[in-house]
Amino acid sequence: MREGSDLVVAARSFEDFYLKDYQAVVGLAYALSGSRWLAEDLAQEAFLAAHRNWPRVSAYDQPGAWVRRVVANLSVSAFRRGLVEAKSLVRIALGDRDRPSSDLPSEDAEFWDAVRSLPRRQSQAVALH
Repeated sequence: MREGSDLVVAARSFEDFYLKDYQAVVGLAYALSGSRWLAEDLAQEAFLAAHRNWPRVSAYDQPGAWVRRVVANLSVSAFRRGLVEAKSLVRIALGDRDRPSSDLPSEDAEFWDAVRSLPRRQSQAVALH
């Protein structure tokens, strides 16, 4: 029964940690990303990583510092993804999208042009389907 009670204590201490540090972690993520939506997403990812590694993370003197480091790393990754996306959008705006892909049959070009004219999320959904 001891092992089960240890799990309850560990879960409770993570919950307490989460409730205590969440707002500060979201604040850091917002400062790094400039987006409230992205900040909440980054914070959730960081806390999920902490939860997965809670036995190790909880042993640190300052588990909150570990979560903040994860948020910092995630925000750098998000920034880099945004940069790649922005470069792609510029390339599309400058006309690279008119070049047909060598992988797509030429008879499908009109369809893919229509897909590319959709909002980003919709075109992604069509392309994935």
